[in-house]
Amino acid sequence: MTAITMPQLFGVDAGAYAVDAAAAFTSAFTVAPLIAGIDQAIVQNASGRSTLGQSLASSFKMMVSKPHHFVMQPASLMLWGVYGGTYVAVNWVTSICDAKDATALERNQMKFGVVSSVNLSLNITKDKAFTRMFGTGLARPVPLPTIAAFGVRDSLTVFASFNLAPLVGALTGAPAASQLVCPVAMQFVSAPIHLWGLDTYNRPGQTSASRAAFINTEYVKTALARCGRILPAFGICPLVNARVRSTYHAWAG
Repeated sequence: MTAITMPQLFGVDAGAYAVDAAAAFTSAFTVAPLIAGIDQAIVQNASGRSTLGQSLASSFKMMVSKPHHFVMQPASLMLWGVYGGTYVAVNWVTSICDAKDATALERNQMKFGVVSSVNLSLNITKDKAFTRMFGTGLARPVPLPTIAAFGVRDSLTVFASFNLAPLVGALTGAPAASQLVCPVAMQFVSAPIHLWGLDTYNRPGQTSASRAAFINTEYVKTALARCGRILPAFGICPLVNARVRSTYHAWAG
């Protein structure tokens, strides 16, 4: 029986890319609904439409009582797309680096460059939609400073997850713990940037002092909420994705 030859790109079979994509979207589905509920709560809290606790309680109540409705909401589907696409990029970069016998430095550079570009594009598109859906006032274009703030925020998270965590894991001998801790800890750095971006959209024309006061008021609960949404997205999902990807490739032969 003649073996089927698959077309290749960058030394990787097309079939391997398909397996990588399937693993990525399977892994992302396990965390997307939870992240959607937390993201919605953060945006609604910043806009004043709802408190963080009220929004989270409403989402989690629906998640438990009507899970099939919750996972099919636009917010959940958008998050599935964001993290499915992000981990497709992670898996494809991994496959290409494996095929090219890339060094650790080359892997880190490729992962940060490719994954951050993909994640930023998808996340900013999602954030623009969430800001319009759950912000205040009439829907309007999201200003460039807000988009820039979201981009910096996401770059810091990607760096912590895919570059800093492996380095800390190698130094400490605890790679799994480092993968869980590093992206979460980064939220205490990025939360003010996130809040500034949301406030720029919700309250245009405010003074620096007014924005600083808003950030100071909302910082702790927003940072903790972002820790809660980053833990599944960039702490747990990379571990799930690695296991699912390995399993799917084993099944595919």
